[in-house]
Amino acid sequence: MKTAFTPRARREVSDIAAFYAQEDRRLGVAFIEAFERVLTLLVDNPQLGRVVSSDFRRVVVSGFPYNVYYIVDGQREIIEVSAV
Repeated sequence: MKTAFTPRARREVSDIAAFYAQEDRRLGVAFIEAFERVLTLLVDNPQLGRVVSSDFRRVVVSGFPYNVYYIVDGQREIIEVSAV
């Protein structure tokens, strides 16, 4: 599986990392690393997240108060991150 991002999700990840980096650069880096760990887990196990609607799943970004909302498109073999 591959990952793809909606423009909204891409913007949210960038904004969250920038917010944490303003407080402490290491926090911004830590958020990106935690987010990337989630993506790695999802590529290996797309059904990992809890179902929150008929199409969307949710998984927690460990160590941060955020969730990744995504859709699994089995035909195209893509995990589309829709929001954070």
